[in-house]
Amino acid sequence: MRRLLLSICATLLVPGSVSARTWHVPSEVEAIPDAVDSASYGDTVLVAPGTYICPDNTDYSIEWVVLPSGVSLVSSAGPEYTTIIDQTATSEPHRVLSISDGQDCVVKGFSFVRQSPWEGLYFYGMVTDDASDCFIDSCSFTGFGFGMKLRGQAAHWETPQVRWCSFTDCGIGIECRIEPFYSPLVRFCRFDRCSWGIRCIDSAPYLCDNYIANSSWSGMWFLGGSPALLDRNVIVNNGQYGVYVDTDPGGEPGMTTQWLPHNGNSIYGNAEYDLYSAVEDQSGVVEARFTYWGSDCPDFEQVIGGPGRVNYLPWSDSTHTEEYVECPPQATKPSTWGAIKSIYR
Repeated sequence: MRRLLLSICATLLVPGSVSARTWHVPSEVEAIPDAVDSASYGDTVLVAPGTYICPDNTDYSIEWVVLPSGVSLVSSAGPEYTTIIDQTATSEPHRVLSISDGQDCVVKGFSFVRQSPWEGLYFYGMVTDDASDCFIDSCSFTGFGFGMKLRGQAAHWETPQVRWCSFTDCGIGIECRIEPFYSPLVRFCRFDRCSWGIRCIDSAPYLCDNYIANSSWSGMWFLGGSPALLDRNVIVNNGQYGVYVDTDPGGEPGMTTQWLPHNGNSIYGNAEYDLYSAVEDQSGVVEARFTYWGSDCPDFEQVIGGPGRVNYLPWSDSTHTEEYVECPPQATKPSTWGAIKSIYR
C-alpha cells in the first residue's frame, strides 16, 4: 500500500500527468490573458476567430500575455481570421506576448498588428527569454518596432523554433540575442518591408528557407560573435545590403558548409552590395559558398563589398545544381551590372 501511495504521489508531481484541459476564448473565458492565467501545464487555450484588443491601460503597460510553461496558445482558424491589435501608447517598452523561462510552449495561428506603426521602437509583438523547446508557428507580425525578439542566456538545449511566420513593416523582423552555443531555428518565414529582416547580436541561429525582401537597410545583419548558419534563403531587393557582417573575427556567419552542397542561398538584386563584410581583421572569413548571385557569371567586385574576407568559391546557378569556380562558357557576363540590379528594384 505504501508503494502504491508513493507511486500515485510521484505521478501527480510530473508536469502534464494531470488530464489536460482546453480553455475556449471567448465562449468560456472572455479574455485571452485570463484564459492563459487559468491554464496549467499541458493545457491549450483555443481562441475562436475574431479581433482581440490589447488595450491602452496601465494593467498591460509592460506585457499583455505571459505564457507559462507547457501551455499552448492556438487559434482555431489561423492568422487570417484571428487578429490581436496592440493599442498601447505607453512610453515604456511593451510586449504583446512574452515567454519567460517557459518550456514546451506553443503559439500558433495569430496575426499580431500594431495599431500605430512606428509610434515607438520598443513595441514588441513577442519576446522570449530563456525559453526552451517552444514553437512559434504560423503567426504574422505587422507594424512593430520588433516583430519578435529571441533573447537570454539560453540555459537550455532546445531553443525556440519559429516557423511559417511573416513580418511586415516592422523596424526589425526578428532580433536574436541568444548565446551562440544555443541556436534557435528560424525557418519558412517571410520578411517584407522591414528596416532589418533578421538582426543577430552575439547569437548563432539556424536560418533556413526564409524569404527576405524590400528591407530599407539590410536583409540580414550580424554583429559580435554571430556564427549563424544560413541555408536556402532568398535575400533580394533590399535597400542597402542583402547580408551585412560586422562580427568579431571568428564569429562570422557561414552560408552552407561543404557537407551541405546544393543547399545554397540566393542573394541578388540588393541596392549596394549583396554581401558586405566590415570585418577588418583578416583572420576571419565569411563562408558564402554555393550561393546564387543573380547570374551564372557575377561581377564579384560589385556583388561583394567591404574589407572583410569572403569565401565565395564555388558559386551556384539559380537551381543550385551546378557549381562554378569560373564563368561557364554558356554564360555571358552582364555588361552593366547596375542594369541587371535595376530589374529587382
